[in-house]
Amino acid sequence: MALILCPECKSSISGAAHFCPRCGYPLNEPAPKRRKLPNGTGCIKHLSGRRTREWAAYPSTKKNFS
Repeated sequence: MALILCPECKSSISGAAHFCPRCGYPLNEPAPKRRKLPNGTGCIKHLSGRRTREWAAYPSTKKNFS
């Protein structure tokens, strides 16, 4: 991975770093992990607000052409 300069303190850090180890400046926020359904397709999402069912299952948006 390439070295980049921190925009805050100008120190050299890894391009894969999520924050600067010297000053703590956030660089790349990690993407939230998606929960897979037991059969391996689709995902499970947490719904906001007060609900009787807090979680919902959605089909996968990717199409598998095998």
